[in-house]
Amino acid sequence: MMGMGGGFIFVPLLIQIFPQIGIHHALATSTCFVALSAISSYLSHSSKYAAMKATLIWIFTGSVLGAMLGPRISLIMPGTILSKLFTVVVALPFIMRQLKISLPERPWVLSISGLLIGMLSSIFGIGGGVLLMPLLTQALHKDIRYSITTSTLFIVINSSIATAVYTISGAVEWSIILFAAPAGILGARLGAKLSHRTPPIVLNLGIIVMGILIIIKMLSVG
Repeated sequence: MMGMGGGFIFVPLLIQIFPQIGIHHALATSTCFVALSAISSYLSHSSKYAAMKATLIWIFTGSVLGAMLGPRISLIMPGTILSKLFTVVVALPFIMRQLKISLPERPWVLSISGLLIGMLSSIFGIGGGVLLMPLLTQALHKDIRYSITTSTLFIVINSSIATAVYTISGAVEWSIILFAAPAGILGARLGAKLSHRTPPIVLNLGIIVMGILIIIKMLSVG
């Protein structure tokens, strides 16, 4: 619905329901879940609002490398540190909002931003939309509806690359994906349709509220 990927919700959910799998496997599994659900989301959003491909191409020049490095970094980090940093990463959009950061739309800016977003999103299993949306709508002042489509396409490719790396390491819990992915694909499609009928101001408010709730949740379990 908001182009944020869903990983920032799915990771705390997995930790709550399956604490025995550990945060590393939760992050890897979330990355796979987000990649699959984002395909459905992108197909729905792109039917009405095209992705800003000229902008996205430059972001991908950095994010591909970030998506390959992120899982390797994540798997060697202590779980307690990952939990704390997860909360910080989810809080970044709110920090950007308060600072009112504005960036020029230049290739090197987009490429470096892509590298950072691709790496952070694959480390923490969040898909990247929670970071990319503020970049597009706040820092680059793009329209929120086209930004959502752009974000979902980014999530598909970035999370697919990260999932491949996590899979090689054996960190993805496929038994969870088997049941969660079909529901996620359906939810993504319904969310996209709802997004098209929702005023932009409500979508922005929803992003803020969801972020605050997840930050509170992660602080309580950390």
